[in-house]
Amino acid sequence: GQSWTVSGSTPIQDCNSSFTFGIYYADDAETPIATNLPVTTVHTQCFVQFDMLLADEWRGSSQGEQADVYVVQSYAGTTPLMSASTSTDYAAKYSNYCGAGNTDKFMRIGKKFSHSTSTVYLTLDQNLSQGGDKVSLGIANIYLYCDSCHTSCSSCDGFTENDCLGCVSTEEFFNIQDVANSKGSCEPCSGNCKTCNGPDTEDCLTCKSGSQYWHRADSGASTGSCHTDTGDYHCQDKYYHIGSSVCLPCHSSCQTCSAANEDQCITCDTQTPYLHLATPSTSDNGRCVAETGGNN
Repeated sequence: GQSWTVSGSTPIQDCNSSFTFGIYYADDAETPIATNLPVTTVHTQCFVQFDMLLADEWRGSSQGEQADVYVVQSYAGTTPLMSASTSTDYAAKYSNYCGAGNTDKFMRIGKKFSHSTSTVYLTLDQNLSQGGDKVSLGIANIYLYCDSCHTSCSSCDGFTENDCLGCVSTEEFFNIQDVANSKGSCEPCSGNCKTCNGPDTEDCLTCKSGSQYWHRADSGASTGSCHTDTGDYHCQDKYYHIGSSVCLPCHSSCQTCSAANEDQCITCDTQTPYLHLATPSTSDNGRCVAETGGNN
């Protein structure tokens, strides 16, 4: 059912009700045949196979002439996949395929090739050095099979979960295991991470929805951990909210704070339990200090 573009005057031959892409009495003007084949799965390589028919075993040509006369060539795009001379020792079968008095010869030819795009442009071509009644031939039973990547891979260089070149899910990180070939596996992010660059809770790049606040080690950090809204201050203890659901660390002396400086504590850490307010009548921010004796 696939639509093929055929160069030349004889696209299909009927050999005793068996249909073949025939190139009877062929010369260079009657080649090639070509088609675009869609491939719907993510894949890394394909396999093409077809049978080449030598009608009447090329009666009238010697074996030596056959080797010179016909070479079948298969292409994916413009890259040659194979070049198979009739004198090559392929597995052959013989039958009276066309129903005439002479036996016909089939040679099955197949080749794997690297491929990853959504369309295979396949061309079956030949290179004849003589035409006329010396060469009665055809091509039949054309198959194309493409091996899929592992379901976690967006692209790949192999078929296992460790051959990924990228990941399908944004909630997984690309764990490179083969640095030389940039191959690896796709591993799940931890906890509340929406995207991440590693397996740990502190490796979040963004947070899942649902009142999640991104706690970063400092303003320049690209990763952090994700936690739910705690209420008034939004962030976990030891962090303050800077907006856009991002939290940054307080000064080490603070338990809660309004900003990063040591005089912006709201409550104090157990090691520095005493809060010295800067302006007691107008602010709840101050400096946390350890016990010093006396009135502290």
